[in-house]
Amino acid sequence: MLTTREIASLILLLVALIALISWPATRNPLREGFGSIARALHWKLVVSFLALLCWIAVCLRLGSLVTLWDLSLLKDSIIITLTFAIPMMFRIPKAETGGAIVRRLVLDALGFVALLEFYVNVEPLPLVGELLLQVVATALVVLNSMAATRREWASVRKVTGGLLSVIGVGLIFWTTAAIIWDRDALDWVGLLRSFLLGVWLPALLLPFFYVAAFLMVAETVFVRLRLFSSETRSPIRVRIAVFMGLRMSVKLASRFIGRYNQVATSRSFREASYFMRTFRREVHQQDEAERQRLATFEANTGLTGVDTKGAQLDRREFHETKERLRWVSVCEMGRYERNNHRYWSDADGLTDIIVDASKHGLPAEHGITVQTDSDAQRWRAWRVLPSGWVLAIGGAGWRSEWVYAGPTAPGSWPGGRRPALGRHHDGARTSARLAAIGRSGSERGADDLTIVRLGASLGRFWM
Repeated sequence: MLTTREIASLILLLVALIALISWPATRNPLREGFGSIARALHWKLVVSFLALLCWIAVCLRLGSLVTLWDLSLLKDSIIITLTFAIPMMFRIPKAETGGAIVRRLVLDALGFVALLEFYVNVEPLPLVGELLLQVVATALVVLNSMAATRREWASVRKVTGGLLSVIGVGLIFWTTAAIIWDRDALDWVGLLRSFLLGVWLPALLLPFFYVAAFLMVAETVFVRLRLFSSETRSPIRVRIAVFMGLRMSVKLASRFIGRYNQVATSRSFREASYFMRTFRREVHQQDEAERQRLATFEANTGLTGVDTKGAQLDRREFHETKERLRWVSVCEMGRYERNNHRYWSDADGLTDIIVDASKHGLPAEHGITVQTDSDAQRWRAWRVLPSGWVLAIGGAGWRSEWVYAGPTAPGSWPGGRRPALGRHHDGARTSARLAAIGRSGSERGADDLTIVRLGASLGRFWM
């Protein structure tokens, strides 16, 4: 039996669909959108989702054999399929390890948000209240998302976020009071079985998701091998060796990129198998080096000073900051070419959107500052790291890039007359400060030590 919350959701979805179909401005785009989706349904995609539904049916059958499932839980099973299982199929291709799939599954099934959602759904509001609540909450979520795109709308985001928090707290109080009031009438056994369904069904789906993720990533590997093969298709014995060499590991399949595609040139099963053994050994060595790097990173956190190569000891957020500053530089170049040869700055309201801090390992208050000179022909951007060290980047003129690292923010513009350490030609000299900004948090080696000025000459520092 549907709850008032579920009925309200269905009513609002139906109203929205009717409105989209009735309004001429949205009717044709909606029709074209459905047509595009239908044309995009490749047979492999259809088979994957049919296999998922069959696996869910088998899991439910197993649950019924141990009295964990019956037809009274059919509605909950459909909801889990639509809101968890099917969306998960679109997420697993991005997983780089089996552990990432497990963490995603646990977060979606047993995370705080999932548990809170189950709790507030125990006692929904009356139908009219649910309709009003969902309309208001949807409007606030949309406004909050829009406000997040512009810094000057930060106050709107705070207001909408606060109102959403009030609604959430109100639902918790309503549910708690309703449970206390109706405690004798509630079907506690049914609630427990519904909760357990949200635990054991996702857990039984894990093997399916893992195998599906491996096959998806492995397929991209074989597509690349066909491109690298001198023949139309790499020999079947080579493909078998590669498949066996991946050991049904999502991690190995996701790491099989770059120069490893050369295995397509192998001409025997033995040669390809030896190549795959070398690949697995290198992956193990890379993982071990990463573990040692993280141990050093943890040990150096909070320390002042530099190492023997002149790099700062405390490297918190070095890599993330450098990557975002580089992206700012790319966007500055694009803006310069398309905006009458003028750079952009914080005043244009683009910084938060371009930095996109939360998706790239930086706090929401990222602290990256972007400035231009009076005629917008020179720009600079910097960020103060948790250690107090400053990384900066800037440009002057068409397609230029200058870098800086130091204890304070840059005080002048790139291309000025007081460069900190002069110009580096042919990469022959690398200063301590260059190493400090160039080495990422993941320590990717010597090739990552230099950020060059685009154009005829290599880079130099500016202050």
